[in-house]
Amino acid sequence: MNISIPNRLTHRVPLYAAALLLSIALLAAAGIATASAKSDARPMHGTAQGSASIDGVAPSFPGDPAGCFALGGSSPSCVIGFSAEFRATHLGKGEMHGFVINDWTAVLTGAGLCASSSGGEITFVAANGDELTATEIGGEVCIGINTFDIEWQITGGTGHFSDASGTIRTAGPAIVIDENGTFLPVVPMPATDISGQIGY
Repeated sequence: MNISIPNRLTHRVPLYAAALLLSIALLAAAGIATASAKSDARPMHGTAQGSASIDGVAPSFPGDPAGCFALGGSSPSCVIGFSAEFRATHLGKGEMHGFVINDWTAVLTGAGLCASSSGGEITFVAANGDELTATEIGGEVCIGINTFDIEWQITGGTGHFSDASGTIRTAGPAIVIDENGTFLPVVPMPATDISGQIGY
């Protein structure tokens, strides 16, 4: 049995199909725009207060970090663990913790007053428990002027920050040595500045 389709409907089918395709295209464009907006980097800033300790953590690290010369050992490399309370945009109030690996060769040889820093990790725990993680790009810790300046690459996290990206800089005073030139086992970090760009 043949079914005949009214002529007026056959003319409308291409219009319906075109409208459907246009709707799909608009929805796809809206999805792309939303994803793009989600990943756009936004300014991040804040402050933190805490302390660091030489060999405060013990990750797998060649060269025996416990041999750090500041503790009377022979190795110029030190693993320095730190923790601090912070308040920052996008995160609220929380706690950050992690470690950096400092090489004090330049200081030991008289070539400079700063230790290079690399290979560290940092975790920011937000007020709601979500975590933001990052790995160290590079930086330095300087004696004499007692400052540190570290840059981090965001690697992701949990919750709202599971797909986070961007960079963070932490910098400020760090009292590495006392007035007698002795390295302190616990390094006060009284006013750390947090800045950077984050997308999530």
